[in-house]
Amino acid sequence: MHTHGFVAFAPYVTGVVKENDMWPGYRADFLTNIDFFKAGRSTIYGTVGNTTLISLGSTSGFTLDKLHYDLSANIRFEFEKLLIKGTFYRGSIHKISTVEEGTPIWWNCIQVGVGTPGATYLYLRDKYRTQDNTIINNWDGQVIFGTYFKPTGTVFTGINHSYKYEINSLVRYHLGVYKKWASFVGFRQSIWILRDSSKQYKTAITVNLFRKGAVNFAGFYYTYVLYDSYIPDNENKMGSLGFRIIF
Repeated sequence: MHTHGFVAFAPYVTGVVKENDMWPGYRADFLTNIDFFKAGRSTIYGTVGNTTLISLGSTSGFTLDKLHYDLSANIRFEFEKLLIKGTFYRGSIHKISTVEEGTPIWWNCIQVGVGTPGATYLYLRDKYRTQDNTIINNWDGQVIFGTYFKPTGTVFTGINHSYKYEINSLVRYHLGVYKKWASFVGFRQSIWILRDSSKQYKTAITVNLFRKGAVNFAGFYYTYVLYDSYIPDNENKMGSLGFRIIF
């Protein structure tokens, strides 16, 4: 029973448009992976996560806007310089502050991913733990391909979504370490292909500065979303400055 993941909280600091009664104020993220069984190079594990979107208003103050849940069963295969994983992923989005019309959005998805160990939270700490006062100057990356079950109106296949495929990629450039402080830059690109063949995109860059601990790492990050046309959770041209703990 080995757990690894992160918890983060970030207020939006740039690009917020205050055109409605409620506008984006904060987002809180939590993700934990739980390794259940390991045999040789393979590990079976589960993932639980959620994102809470918090809105601000001219009169209402803080308001919980949406909850985005993630739940998945996974298997990964670990090699010296490569990780391969397969995932059965279930996600949902629930409105909180407003009355939800109809049923919530649910989707089930099969994913296959490949990447280097340093692109995962599992091995990110290991990459920096033995480094001290050095310029690292190297890269990690991963790419994940997913296919959605056709939404037939049940919670087992999906409800109220029109997505067919997705491609998620991550590139991390590791800058270096000075004493207990380390820094890296992450670049994320996501593409969703809908059932009518249209596409939605999200591109974001994150600068990270964190302090190494004996077990966990903690630090600050700034994320700027260069472009976003993803409708369920849109952050187009918005920037957030947050605090993250990696465990």
